[in-house]
Amino acid sequence: MDEEADDSAETALIQAFTYFVRSAASGERIAAADVEPLLSIADAARYLNVSTTTVRNLAVSGKVRSTRVGDRIRFRRGWLDEWIDAGGGEIPVPAPAPKPPAPERPAPRTTARPIHRRAEPRPTQPTYIQQVGDRELRLLSDRAGGRGASTWHIGVRAPLCEKTGRWTSALKRSPRGFLCKSCLTAIAALPEADLPRFDIGRVFMMRLSQRGETATVIRAGYHAGDGRKTLCGKEDGPWALTEREPHTKQCFVCEHRERWERRDMGQNYIVPRPLTPLRILLDAGPIDPRLAAVVVGHPGSLDARQAMEPLTEDAMWGTRDWERAFHSAAPIGQFTALPGLKLERPERWSSYTVSDRNGIGPTTVRALELLPDWADGIERAAALYARWSKESSGRKRP
Repeated sequence: MDEEADDSAETALIQAFTYFVRSAASGERIAAADVEPLLSIADAARYLNVSTTTVRNLAVSGKVRSTRVGDRIRFRRGWLDEWIDAGGGEIPVPAPAPKPPAPERPAPRTTARPIHRRAEPRPTQPTYIQQVGDRELRLLSDRAGGRGASTWHIGVRAPLCEKTGRWTSALKRSPRGFLCKSCLTAIAALPEADLPRFDIGRVFMMRLSQRGETATVIRAGYHAGDGRKTLCGKEDGPWALTEREPHTKQCFVCEHRERWERRDMGQNYIVPRPLTPLRILLDAGPIDPRLAAVVVGHPGSLDARQAMEPLTEDAMWGTRDWERAFHSAAPIGQFTALPGLKLERPERWSSYTVSDRNGIGPTTVRALELLPDWADGIERAAALYARWSKESSGRKRP
């Protein structure tokens, strides 16, 4: 009986505790149901049917009651209803946040600018190359056809050579063009003209022969010079000038004078080449007295001999027959080599033949024109080399 009583008491105790717990739990649920939940900004915006920005502005300005849970803004539904019942009101606009002050920057340094002076006006470029007297000489080019000019002229509006055409003035010469020979000769005759200003690099001078009213060029040889004076010192003008090298022989003295002026007086020096006299073989027959006077007057540069018998065709044109005839001929005058000449074998000397058996003929006339210049050139060159060897005697060969 005791054990059954204990079981019944324990059972009753358990039932009583269970009832107490259930009753306590149900009471909490009831109390929790009576408490009003908090609304977030989004919930309040949906309830008021406005934007979340409006709800936030109302809370910040204090128009609607709110509370903060941590850093979050929360509302009760009753607080919103109170604001609605009070008639709402103007929605405040929050003042913009003040901008942070800009950092202080040092004032920029002001540097004094240099004073720029106005550039002086450039001188106007002249439309002429050179003014000679009252004439403004220009370079004239024939531009007809649009291909330019292969020959340039000098003049004002018309060239000095009096050539007619369609002329265009220019200041710069074309590299492929040369100056007109007649214009070049005409400007050299003007004493005030300066040839290098027309971009003339080199002038070749050819002697003119006046025959009647026309002047023809003697093509026996040309000289180098500046247009008025030759390097060899000849002054028997007038001269015809050209920039192209003539198709004829250059004056012997001018050629060696150019080499002398271009010599290098430093470590190296030019070794002179051998200079030889001119050997002259005259055919049998009478001799022109003028020709004999030229030969006798130049005993150091002309070695002349006359054949005892008429020269054959092979003797006049054949080398071996000519040498045999020359050595067997009688000398004219007394030949004596000039000092300073470095002579080679006679077979390598220059030779000339005069064959006029019936008196004075064309070969004699030609010899009278050529031999004085030839003899004078050899004598000048010999004196030049004598001076040359004297100046370079103390120098050692490299």
